[in-house]
Amino acid sequence: MSQESTGQGLAAKAVAWKDVRRQDPCVVALGNFDGVHLGHRRILESLLAESAASGLAPVLITFEPHPRYFFKPQEKPSLLSTPREKLALLREWPVEVIPLAFDKDLAGLEAEAFIESFLKDRLQGQRFLLGHDHRFGKGARGDAALLQRHVRDPQKDVLILEPFQLRGEVVSSSAIRAHLEAARIEQANILLGRPFSYAGTVVRGDGRGRGLGFPTANIDLGYPFKAMVSLGVYGGKALVDGREVSAIANIGKHPTFGGDALKIEIHLLDFDRDLYDQWLEFRLLFHVRPERKFASVDELRHQVEKDIVETRVRLQDL
Repeated sequence: MSQESTGQGLAAKAVAWKDVRRQDPCVVALGNFDGVHLGHRRILESLLAESAASGLAPVLITFEPHPRYFFKPQEKPSLLSTPREKLALLREWPVEVIPLAFDKDLAGLEAEAFIESFLKDRLQGQRFLLGHDHRFGKGARGDAALLQRHVRDPQKDVLILEPFQLRGEVVSSSAIRAHLEAARIEQANILLGRPFSYAGTVVRGDGRGRGLGFPTANIDLGYPFKAMVSLGVYGGKALVDGREVSAIANIGKHPTFGGDALKIEIHLLDFDRDLYDQWLEFRLLFHVRPERKFASVDELRHQVEKDIVETRVRLQDL
């Protein structure tokens, strides 16, 4: 995945609904698309298929911020992708992506007005795709049934997509978050269709890793709502300047040192270079162990050595 694919350098500025004005008719997919997982990819495939069949331009509408954080900004972090990451993933598809600002004006727009004034007038939407449980408009009163009452051919012009299942499990952002919170990284990655990752700028830490003999790159996500895995140690791959490097990460609060701030610290195996202020992505591939407090620094150092050996072996088997 390139730096652009991770979202670095991509503008993710959302636009107000009143500032949207398209000229050509289109088929529209609606959703939050958090994580752009395998279920979302089925929606994108359906969008492209409908576009080809109808001759209408394919347009995808997503929302920023996620409506959950507009109404409840105090909720704990739980999004699989930052706005930049989501936009980068969506832009890998040949569709027009419009990140719509979920603000007070949009939140107060009645569902009927959202359909007529935005979807049909400003977007020039003629056909629509949405999940069976997607809601829109003030008070979330709008749904697929309401949208069907505002189109010429309810059966053809509104495509209601049922949940996508893989190995007997519904693919959803909430299911993936549950796997991450339980440290089931492999299962989360299967539903995502790619490794879950953390990406950000490398910042200076407290130097404890280097003091232990294992220098780490501390990354600043620059985004408060990114979902957190279960605290602990993880094996995976780091992406630096387009190069993939074997790595191990500690995602936690340093209980051995009495810490309380959550940090993402990555030790790159067989790699020694100053990375401060550079962009780094860590792709999680498996869980090594949960976070725990050690009786001494020497005990912690010994455990880290064992963690690195285990990580090397497991990465070789992948």
